Amino acid sequence: MGTVTCNTQSWATSPLVSHAASYDSWVEKLNTTYGSWSAESLGQNDFSAATRTNQFGAFAITDCVCDPCAAERTPFDMAQDDGEILAIQLVVSGREKMVLGDQEFLLNPGDIFVWDNTQKMKFEVYQKLHKVSAIFPLQRLKEWMPTSWHKIPRKIVSGTPHNTILSSYILSLSNAELDGSRMNDNALSETTVAMLANSMAALNEDEDGSLKFGQLQCIKYYINRHLADPDLSLDVIAQANSISIRYLHWLFSNTGETVSQYIIMQRLERSKRDLANAMMSQKTITQIAYSWGFSGSAHFSKRFKMAYGLSPREYRNETMKPNTTMLG
Repeated sequence: MGTVTCNTQSWATSPLVSHAASYDSWVEKLNTTYGSWSAESLGQNDFSAATRTNQFGAFAITDCVCDPCAAERTPFDMAQDDGEILAIQLVVSGREKMVLGDQEFLLNPGDIFVWDNTQKMKFEVYQKLHKVSAIFPLQRLKEWMPTSWHKIPRKIVSGTPHNTILSSYILSLSNAELDGSRMNDNALSETTVAMLANSMAALNEDEDGSLKFGQLQCIKYYINRHLADPDLSLDVIAQANSISIRYLHWLFSNTGETVSQYIIMQRLERSKRDLANAMMSQKTITQIAYSWGFSGSAHFSKRFKMAYGLSPREYRNETMKPNTTMLG
């Protein structure tokens, strides 16, 4: 969205209403803040919860305190969501169990947990919980890591240097009096993803190191944002990121592909997506090739067939073919 005004909203259950009414109010707040959930009460006689959210357009920081509770995301709940979100959750105090897909995590004070709403989830709060979550569109992470975003480590343990840095950043955005101030929500999302990528590098033993991994992700992000530019070159990439071409090659040295190969494959993947898109059927193959930075249709067709075994025209005809399979 760009530069937006922070809107701060606070909410809390009322001690003057019944336990059932308090819990129903919390379930409604849970659904409007963290996506759709099916919640259940753990049977306690009293329940209280409170939230405070600093909302910057599509980026939000929510501080939440709640009594023990539990909820899950069923396929029905997932279908209710407006869009894909990413949440980076810091546990300030209390304990919580998270089940994401087929993975189970026990979260203690200081731990950071990263989740998205593209798969089934469950949580159970064992004791009064205080957590702070940064929530923003999952697309931001996908732009950084188009093919590997779903492989990110989910738990960043308390006490590690990267946890400390990311925790401080999240808490600063939560604790500051920001209501009415103006910030760029895109910049907040980018900064958060960059910190997350740096933290992830420390958890991946097969990476050369967090600095190299973090820089590589920045370079890939830059490339993905400029794929449509036919003048995108190693020189342009290096100069825009204040590094040498030699250093650029080094960043890609353990990825299994060169910089040029990465650019070609990203352009091919996006062209392939457009060829299979019925909304793009009025565009010629040449127009699609040019729109993703290819210098000519012949070069594009040759590269496409080498990568996928079909020419662009054959691939488009195959994917646009009506489904005539009979059921029953």
